[in-house]
Amino acid sequence: MNPAPISVIDSAPLDDFSVGGCRVHPAENTMRCEGELVALEPKVMMLLVYLAQNAGSTISREQLFEAIWPGVVVSDDTLTQAVTKLRKAFGDNARHPRYIQTVPKRGYRLCAAVTRARDALPSARASGRYRLRRFIVAALVLLAGAITIFISVDRRESAPPQSVPGGHIYTEHPAMGLIDVPAAVIEDFDFKPVFHVHYQETVHEMVDGLPKYQDLPAQAEGSGRQLPELAEASLASGRDAR
Repeated sequence: MNPAPISVIDSAPLDDFSVGGCRVHPAENTMRCEGELVALEPKVMMLLVYLAQNAGSTISREQLFEAIWPGVVVSDDTLTQAVTKLRKAFGDNARHPRYIQTVPKRGYRLCAAVTRARDALPSARASGRYRLRRFIVAALVLLAGAITIFISVDRRESAPPQSVPGGHIYTEHPAMGLIDVPAAVIEDFDFKPVFHVHYQETVHEMVDGLPKYQDLPAQAEGSGRQLPELAEASLASGRDAR
């Protein structure tokens, strides 16, 4: 059941409002549709305002006469012309209406959505709050990431270098067209170190309990000589000092 129509032009909708894709300025008797400014006659604007106040409801011709031409006797043709001018301003079609629908033997109905400026404020505020929440969440994610990186770097820097597996660090061998790559950095490769070779050239001392050959094992035509780990050498040095 449609609500009872407003019998007089309410002053509230004199604020700007939107009908469909058009912005209406009642105080100026103008509206802007798709960037084009359209001027309306005062009575045509009153017709639009009244229909907007009762959007979705069918308004009889008698109710429109009373609201727009109170105390004045006008013909049906006067109202028909006002509706025609309003439809023209909207670029509307009576047979396929997008704004003003004729309800046979009953009257007219504004079928487009109506949004008043003050009604749009809560959604704008909600949108602002939503953007603020997104910003806060993004900031927290970035902060958590930064903390994780800091802790990781701090642990890496504070850990003794001996705890990191040894090996050549991307050493080039032009004669063979090869570059040594630490096996531990190869994904999906089950790397289990067995011993160190050419340890006399090491830059980072390792304490991992693995044999450390000065060059190569005897089986690989090396000297087979093993070098002591840093911890063992430090203990021996301490004993010699005593």
